[in-house]
Amino acid sequence: MAPQTTSSARSSGPAWRMWSMAGALSGVEGIRKPDVGLFEIAARRCGTSLTDGGWMIGDHLTKDIAGGRNADLHTVWINRGPTADHEQQADHTVTQTTEAVQVLLRNPRLQRHPL
Repeated sequence: MAPQTTSSARSSGPAWRMWSMAGALSGVEGIRKPDVGLFEIAARRCGTSLTDGGWMIGDHLTKDIAGGRNADLHTVWINRGPTADHEQQADHTVTQTTEAVQVLLRNPRLQRHPL
């Protein structure tokens, strides 16, 4: 799933078409993270539902991690430095995107069902 908070659909071309088919842009949908509705739209566009489980990887504790937890998703927080919001707790914390990918690759469920 790929909920995004891009405020407007300024992009065009292949990347935009990919997001519009398998993700959810808040500026287009009219709702923003952490609203579970954005996650539901993204899941539906990916051919699944939130009840099937999933992951939210993000760098914003309130929008990404709280939103993912509200949607009952596993969460990976990309910690990019000091933040005042420590109330939200992610399932995993990393400092780089490549580390987040490694967390997913170590997941036994994904090993049985490769992407």
